[in-house]
Amino acid sequence: MSFGALFGHHRVFIDLDNDPATGWQLPPGLPSGVDTLIENAFLYRYTGPGWVWERAPDVSPLVAEFGGSFTWRVPVAGQTKQTLVFSGFTAEDPPDEYSAPITVEQVPDC
Repeated sequence: MSFGALFGHHRVFIDLDNDPATGWQLPPGLPSGVDTLIENAFLYRYTGPGWVWERAPDVSPLVAEFGGSFTWRVPVAGQTKQTLVFSGFTAEDPPDEYSAPITVEQVPDC
């Protein structure tokens, strides 16, 4: 993923179970119930309520970072379908920015 603006935090919100009641609520029009968050180089699981995330120990999803482009890899833990939203955040302007939702499906190897 490449970010077009400078952000202090680069995030990937992941909805693993397609259940809007089980996770963090993104802004209207985006998926509700995201269970997992990658922020910069760390993986977190939503424990709520509110903005409460627990860091997953011994998981390093950041594979590469160069010139605003990031490559992340995380274990899918048996999930065949995931919805992702990429986000940039900084404490100053511009405000948070979000990508359109992206649905990915794991397919059997050929």
